[in-house]
Amino acid sequence: MVLLKIVTFYSCVVWPFFPLMSASLARQLVELQTNPTDGFAVRGLVDDNIFKWQVIIFGPLGSPYEGGTFLAQLDFPTSYPQQPPKMRFLTNILHPNVYRDGYVCISILHPPGDGPFGVEKAAERWQPVHTVESIVISVQSMLSEPNFLSPANLEALLMFRVNPQRYNERVKQCVKESNVALESDYRDIPNDGGGRRASI
Repeated sequence: MVLLKIVTFYSCVVWPFFPLMSASLARQLVELQTNPTDGFAVRGLVDDNIFKWQVIIFGPLGSPYEGGTFLAQLDFPTSYPQQPPKMRFLTNILHPNVYRDGYVCISILHPPGDGPFGVEKAAERWQPVHTVESIVISVQSMLSEPNFLSPANLEALLMFRVNPQRYNERVKQCVKESNVALESDYRDIPNDGGGRRASI
């Protein structure tokens, strides 16, 4: 497991080669640490790299993912915020819009402009005003309501439609695995399964 360190002062993590991008991310980091948001918690930076975040996403209430604590990583390009980050679940998760390797397929993380074949409008895709908070909120919404028009995992999509009971059983197993994996590193993260505030 990579050792993570949470930075408390954004001035300490402003990379000299990318001052504007890193300052924006550092401000968001401090804000999310100071004022935690319901639904997720910032776990920290990977190797003190402001362009690599890890977050813990709490499964939304009323969804099959309720009670889960899913670890995900955000990798920001040096062209951020003009271009979106990539997001990948590091804990096992089954979902029609998540590839087998954990990468998330969601409109908000697709490059700016209209999508190919007119499936996605520019307003649905990445815009520089988006933040880490808006990204994670969108992913939480995706967990509750999959987008069947843009599947990333056809097996999960087919199971969801043909055998929803089996799908929910598989998801519940993912929920259990997510909590077991997290407990080994963090045992003091409050989570009632519905996205309560967490302090790490």
